[in-house]
Amino acid sequence: MPIGQAYRNGIKSIQRGFLDTNMTGSPLTITIAEVNVDKSVLIFTGAGASAVDTLVGLKINSPTSLHAVRSGNSGTVRVGWQVVEYY
Repeated sequence: MPIGQAYRNGIKSIQRGFLDTNMTGSPLTITIAEVNVDKSVLIFTGAGASAVDTLVGLKINSPTSLHAVRSGNSGTVRVGWQVVEYY
C-alpha cells in the first residue's frame, strides 16, 4: 500500500512490545493479535544490549506473528517493536 494511501485511511490498530533474549540462531516467534499483513508496518523502536556483538532483525512473519533473529552470542538484548495496521 502506498504510504500516502495509508495516512488517508487512518490507523486501525497499534501493537507494541519488547523482546528480551539471550538466544541466537533460529528465529524467535513473537505472537501478536491478527493483522492484515498487506496493510501493516513493523517499526523497530530501539535496542539495548549487555554485549557489543549484537545485531537483531525483525519481520512480520504472518498475520499473527513476528520473527526475530539475533546474531552475537553473549549477553542479553532488549528490542522494542511496534506494529501499525492501517485501514
